[in-house]
Amino acid sequence: MAKKEQAPISGKQPDERWTIRLGSRDGHALEQLCSSHLITDSFGKIEQHAQKLVLKACLHAFAKRFCKEKKRPSNPNVINLIEQTPDCQSLFVFNDKFKICVEGPTQDDQYEESWAKKTVTQTLVDAGIKPAHAKKFVEREIEVAFVTHFLTLQEMIDGKVGPARSRIKPDELTRSAGLKFEAFMKWDGEKTIHPLTDEERDAISYVKMEYRLQPGMLDRIFEYCEGIAELEAFFSVVQPVLSLKNHEFGLGDNPSDRIDRLQTKFNDVFHAGE
Repeated sequence: MAKKEQAPISGKQPDERWTIRLGSRDGHALEQLCSSHLITDSFGKIEQHAQKLVLKACLHAFAKRFCKEKKRPSNPNVINLIEQTPDCQSLFVFNDKFKICVEGPTQDDQYEESWAKKTVTQTLVDAGIKPAHAKKFVEREIEVAFVTHFLTLQEMIDGKVGPARSRIKPDELTRSAGLKFEAFMKWDGEKTIHPLTDEERDAISYVKMEYRLQPGMLDRIFEYCEGIAELEAFFSVVQPVLSLKNHEFGLGDNPSDRIDRLQTKFNDVFHAGE
């Protein structure tokens, strides 16, 4: 039977699926994740910490291979071994989507494109990117956009959640706009619906600055990074969206042992703190 070919990633033919083998600490974290996924979709602090450890280890291995081959690797399998036998396995997914992590602007800075680009440049430099490379990346790859957003209906009527989960009540204009939206949603076709005033429209809308990357940025990434240290520094600021999926657990177990291990994990998850 002919081998089924994998779908291209980012428009390129992928290399053969490769594997990241985790050390003992990260392998135990992967075991926590794989067993938890078979029990519940709700992660506690232990599972969240385990996921953070596994993703960090996977990103390091991914970046190392990226530097060596100078092309984007395919998404690898990640496994832990028990006595050289695969025990748990997931698929590490490096999505070609990114979040630029910099400090937000002050009220005076929030509409300034020049401030935004200078801030990204300096953040990259502080992380370990050479100043010339950071400046080149920002000039070529980043677009600053100003996007209008609106408060949710709940925020308009009930207010926002503030520090220490305190409730910040909406002002009169905001609540008035929310009640008009609510009346429109419940409209029965008979009552008069009043339009928003200009003041109400301004009260429920706000402009948010967003960063957008040029398509194909990964194809040019080594114009801005030299070596694994700089690439990892780059990914600490321009953070890729990472995930784990296709979890498999107890690959080397017989059915009885696998059930016993899952029962233990079930007790750990649902009876913690009793």
